[in-house]
Amino acid sequence: MNTEGEERSKHVLLVEDDELYARSVRRIFDRVGAEGALFIAEDGAEALALLRGEGTRPPMPLPRLILLDLRLPKMDGIELLEILRSEANRALRELPVVILTGSQLDSDRKATAALGVSGYFIKGEEVDELARILADEASA
Repeated sequence: MNTEGEERSKHVLLVEDDELYARSVRRIFDRVGAEGALFIAEDGAEALALLRGEGTRPPMPLPRLILLDLRLPKMDGIELLEILRSEANRALRELPVVILTGSQLDSDRKATAALGVSGYFIKGEEVDELARILADEASA
């Protein structure tokens, strides 16, 4: 389990249920030479378990960044964000989150902005920006 005050790793957590899109993000991650690993969770519940060190998969080190889809099975992205932002563990509460979604709804943009996301990108329009973000994270 990630503990309070734990330093963030170079790893990135992608929360995405579309396998093809996840592969695209992995290709970008590899292309920019990002250090660390790209962990993938298929829904918000799996992501939360990974971050907290619960469930059947081994816990991941505290990531440097979460890339989060909004439309997910079991627990959607906004619900995961609400849980993270109210988390007792300050390190989890303050994790940077970038939204990667197909949703162009103003209500989703406003809800995620209120929860302190670092960016909001529409899938298919964000490739260059995503590469820049991952490259910046790799060099941080």
